[in-house]
Amino acid sequence: MSMVGRLRLIFWGMFFAFLDFKLNDVNLLPDVIGYLLLIIGCGGLARESSRFIGAQGLCAVLAVLSLWPDWYLEKVVVWIGHGATLLSVLLMWMLLGGIMDFTEARQGTELARRASRLRRAYVALSLLFWVFIHLAGAPANGFLWVLVAMLVICALGAMLLILKLIGRVRYELAANPDENVRTHGSGATVGLTGIVLAALLVAGWVRMNSGYRSQTTSGANFHARSVEENTRTEENLLTMLREKGFTQDYHPDGMDRFAGLHTAEERERWLASTREEFKGIYLHLQMEKTAIRVSVKWEHTGFIRDVDRRHRKALELLLELARWFGQRAEKDDAADVMQDSGIRSLEEALARVPGDE
Repeated sequence: MSMVGRLRLIFWGMFFAFLDFKLNDVNLLPDVIGYLLLIIGCGGLARESSRFIGAQGLCAVLAVLSLWPDWYLEKVVVWIGHGATLLSVLLMWMLLGGIMDFTEARQGTELARRASRLRRAYVALSLLFWVFIHLAGAPANGFLWVLVAMLVICALGAMLLILKLIGRVRYELAANPDENVRTHGSGATVGLTGIVLAALLVAGWVRMNSGYRSQTTSGANFHARSVEENTRTEENLLTMLREKGFTQDYHPDGMDRFAGLHTAEERERWLASTREEFKGIYLHLQMEKTAIRVSVKWEHTGFIRDVDRRHRKALELLLELARWFGQRAEKDDAADVMQDSGIRSLEEALARVPGDE
């Protein structure tokens, strides 16, 4: 492949990797395609500048991360998501550094100076965007969001100028027949491409077999004969839940609220346990004058094969609480039919969830 062809791959690689066009949350320009094009393009220009070799390594890492599940980068190891952002900025620095070396070797001083200015501008804009978008979100700040929008527009403009610069370098190189010679990728490039493809297959498998799942289920309600007996039941309930590691000091951010009537006397509690067996399971208690309403929300972030295990544990907890309510001496006898119906519904729901093999 000629140098012009390699520069063409770098042009389209940057187009796919650094520009996002989404439709219904689907990226129409997959980043992984861009990184693979960059790996091949940089491999053919490695003799022109060592910075292309560094860019290859960065592309390999970013290609794998681009296929890693979003839930993993956003919820499990947030620092990897931030690291990927910084690596992409470093990649742009290396790529344009390689273009600078490439043009300077061919007396393209003006193009080299332009590449230097653009890479400083793009890196500065990207880092400012990364800082401001975190400051703007906690707490929400309208002025900073305006700055973020302006930075996005400026960074997009810089990106388009960078693509135009690479197109011009490619055009001027093509105009010189002596420079339009064929280049061959090194064995290291071929090996790196193979490793990246294997890693992408693994990351793709993980992505297809993992994700985020959540469900909220209502439990059997408890009705007491009097306010005093309901208060006593509430105290005993919280004591039992504390023994299971559940704590009242839990305030979910953005978690959905249990739908229902809310009265002035009603109190709500979200409880989460510190015990591993209840990880991802959140109890919601609505305390009324003579009633206690229970629901459970479970969240699962990880492999799909573990979803049923989380679902079963949440239903088992609800069923245990429903039976516990049914054995209380303080319960309102008029609610026996409703209580029994609730227990049967939970038992049926539990029977429908596949067990561990």
